[in-house]
Amino acid sequence: MLIVPPTAAVPYVKSGRLRALGFTGSKRMTALPDVPTVAESALPDYVVDFTWNGWFAPAKTPREIVARLQGEVHKALQAPKMRAILEASGFTPVGNTPEEFRQFVQSEIKRYAAIVREANIRVE
Repeated sequence: MLIVPPTAAVPYVKSGRLRALGFTGSKRMTALPDVPTVAESALPDYVVDFTWNGWFAPAKTPREIVARLQGEVHKALQAPKMRAILEASGFTPVGNTPEEFRQFVQSEIKRYAAIVREANIRVE
């Protein structure tokens, strides 16, 4: 048994060389719609969306540049061919706004900081 990023597992699951028992994300993957989430099949509160990707820019990047970059990335992620390629690889294209992404990143930091505190994890 192992937990790997979807992008590494999807080709093996589709070829039959690996059997997927569950997906750790908050919803089923487009690439493997028959694979239940861990929350659906075993642990109701279990969600680990740790395979997200995002674009970052230096803090003082002008808003108009950030907006243009976000617009172009969003447009690319909505292109049918790009979506198909990403979804077949196990990605779920989002293309949210800079503010939505900022809020997501902050919530991830808060979530994992709480886990680190609760588990009393220390730097060694």
